[in-house]
Amino acid sequence: MFILPKKEINYEEYVETLNESPIFVSIVKNFDYERIGLQILNNEEVVKEFTSYNQDGKIMKFEEGLNDPDFTARVEEETIKQLTSPKEQAWIEKHPMEAAIKYAGKIKLPFMVKLKLLKLLNKI
Repeated sequence: MFILPKKEINYEEYVETLNESPIFVSIVKNFDYERIGLQILNNEEVVKEFTSYNQDGKIMKFEEGLNDPDFTARVEEETIKQLTSPKEQAWIEKHPMEAAIKYAGKIKLPFMVKLKLLKLLNKI
């Protein structure tokens, strides 16, 4: 049986997609965190770690490894693919609260960050 090699994810494309999302930019801007850590999981196992450096809600720099982030989010690779698809981004823009509920269990955040996120979503 012939097995195709797994395609490497282009994280720069995901950063671009997120930076173009008004909801994402608004949330990150209002969080006022300069560095956000991201652990990419595959079946609950960490496969990659990144730190985003944020300014005015946008990701200005995205590098491998955790470098003193303000907090770290954990998310499955498949969830990232789904979240950043154009169709899903359009739905999220129209339904931010429903999106928060849909992805609440899929994006693992520290409790205090979740509370802050819910407060921000109520304002959007």
